[in-house]
Amino acid sequence: MIICIRGTHGSGKSALMYELLRKGNGDPLFGLFGGKRPEAYALSLEAVDRPVYVLGPYVTICGGCDAVQPYAEVINLINKYAPLGHVLLEGALISCSFGSVGEAMARYPGSVMAFMSTPLEICLDRVEARRKARAESKPFNPKNTIQKHKAVRNSRRQIARAGMRAVNLSVEDPLTDVLNLLRGQ
Repeated sequence: MIICIRGTHGSGKSALMYELLRKGNGDPLFGLFGGKRPEAYALSLEAVDRPVYVLGPYVTICGGCDAVQPYAEVINLINKYAPLGHVLLEGALISCSFGSVGEAMARYPGSVMAFMSTPLEICLDRVEARRKARAESKPFNPKNTIQKHKAVRNSRRQIARAGMRAVNLSVEDPLTDVLNLLRGQ
C-alpha cells in the first residue's frame, strides 16, 4: 500500500511523519543524496504485515518529498520502495494535484490519498507561528496558504476521476488513522 499524506502548509503532514518515524524507530536509508541526507526511512510498526518506508529526508522541521530534488526522483523512490513494503510520502507540492506522483501510485493497487482535516484557521496560525519562530522580517501574507488549501481540496476531483481511494485523517489523531490503514482496518 502507498499512502500519500496531503494537506496545505501547517496542516501537520510533517509532524505526522515525525511521529511515525519515532513510533517505528525510523532507520535512515541512504542512496539518492549520498551520505548527506536519507532518501527514505525503514520503519517497523506493530501489527503491520510488511515493512514501512517513509520517503524523503526528515533532517529539518519540514522534510519529506518537497526536499527531493529533482522532483522526478520522487517517482523513482516510489518505484524503488513499493515492491518492498508499504510506502508513505507527503509534501506540499504533491498535495495540490494528482500529477505524476498520483499516476505512479495508481500503478500499485490499494494506494490511498489521505487528506489532513486540519481547518484552514489552524493551518494559518501554525504557519504564522513558524515564521515568528524563524524571526521572519517580512509580514505574513496568508494568501498562498489559502490558495494551497483550496488546491488540496480541489485535487480530490482528480483523484476521484483516477478511481483512487481518498480518505480523511482526523484532526485529533491522524497517526491512529494511518496505522489503521497500514493494518488493513
